[in-house]
Amino acid sequence: MKSTGVYPDTSLAEARKKREEAKKLITEGQDPNIDKKQKKLASQHKLNNTFEAITRGSWPQFIDSDECSNNAR
Repeated sequence: MKSTGVYPDTSLAEARKKREEAKKLITEGQDPNIDKKQKKLASQHKLNNTFEAITRGSWPQFIDSDECSNNAR
């Protein structure tokens, strides 16, 4: 069973739309839960694959290196 959201945050119209999308995926032979997980992973990958995210991930490594401190002197 797939959750469509919490009542005050998700309107009845939204819940019905999500239900119809899930039914369509099922008729196509796909699992709506797997589809939701794949979309979430793709979204996370898109957010983590920006110049800022990559730079923030490698910047502490650059600061801690001896090479950086030697060049600063």
